[in-house]
Amino acid sequence: MFGTNPRGIYDAWQPQTVSTNAANCESRATLLGDRKVLKEAQDLMIQRVGKLDKETVKAIFRTARFQMTDQAQIKRLRAKGSQNPEEDALEEWTSTFLSRVEEIKTAKNCKAN
Repeated sequence: MFGTNPRGIYDAWQPQTVSTNAANCESRATLLGDRKVLKEAQDLMIQRVGKLDKETVKAIFRTARFQMTDQAQIKRLRAKGSQNPEEDALEEWTSTFLSRVEEIKTAKNCKAN
């Protein structure tokens, strides 16, 4: 799945991470540049995404209709007994996004500016 854009397909997007090596602050998406992230870039990203709380992130996914986008996700949640699969889908998207934020925050050994 790497190298694809699984927008809207939860099971394809969920396992993809921001970095290839968080202990060495190496980014997965390099745009053909250096894999090692600058500390200044990490700090800027933390500053920006740090303003997003769980409810704001969930509202973004709700507005983008991610609770309806992936019907396989909805079907999987229903099969697991979800009483509100659309809301549970939003929870999954939100939790996964916030785990990416945490991954950015905890990356170590970023490149000096």
